[in-house]
Amino acid sequence: LKEKIMSEVPEEFKGVHEYMDLSEMAEHEGHHHIAKILRDAAHEEYTHGGMMMCILKDLHEPMPEHYHELKMKAHHRLYGGAE
Repeated sequence: LKEKIMSEVPEEFKGVHEYMDLSEMAEHEGHHHIAKILRDAAHEEYTHGGMMMCILKDLHEPMPEHYHELKMKAHHRLYGGAE
């Protein structure tokens, strides 16, 4: 269980960037509603990554430092660094 969840965390935060790229493309092409849906999908990926990190904490699994960096970069991409 721990290993599978550990492997999912980076994928979830990677998904944030992938959906944001798509959202920006849609926005650029004038598809504002689609861009919003894609931003929402990016937010869901961010939420999933955070939940996986919480599960690992509950399982008393040491958190790799780069997971925090991935989360911070995804947060910045979603919110422009706003806390």
